[in-house]
Amino acid sequence: DVYKRQLLEQFVVCELLRQQGWSATPFKLFHYRDRQGAEVDIIVETPTGIIAVEVKSAVAATARHFQHFKALRDRLGDEFLAGIVLTTGTGQKAGDRLESLPISSLWSRGDGTRAHRPIAAQDQPKRHPGGYSSRTAPIPQPSCPGTDAGMVSCGLIDDLGSNPHFSK
Repeated sequence: DVYKRQLLEQFVVCELLRQQGWSATPFKLFHYRDRQGAEVDIIVETPTGIIAVEVKSAVAATARHFQHFKALRDRLGDEFLAGIVLTTGTGQKAGDRLESLPISSLWSRGDGTRAHRPIAAQDQPKRHPGGYSSRTAPIPQPSCPGTDAGMVSCGLIDDLGSNPHFSK
């Protein structure tokens, strides 16, 4: 259904925009379409290179979902870090720097643990009139390389940079 696809794509774009504010890896988002009609839903530009992302409501990615990634990879060379097809199913390797991942990978690290948002004001201890304090949520320790004290963990973009699967 076309509305389901559009809604899912918008959801992923909004989630990546939200993660821009706290990611340890600075990144910009773009849409790509060339004159021949090749299109990629999301281009993530990081300081180390480009990650191309397609969002599919399918349970599994097909070879066709990767066709524009291959042309982009060949055109960009080493600047192309990864081509990711986000699906509603599980992930699978699809070739050189190409892979499908579940949409849940937006919040999970490559080691299977959950990604977390930055420590926010609502997570700080609250002082009660009786003098004791409480937290609204437990705060995990920083776990991504390069994160500072204000960061709790990482998301998909940070994870790709530390994943040997996508190393140059």
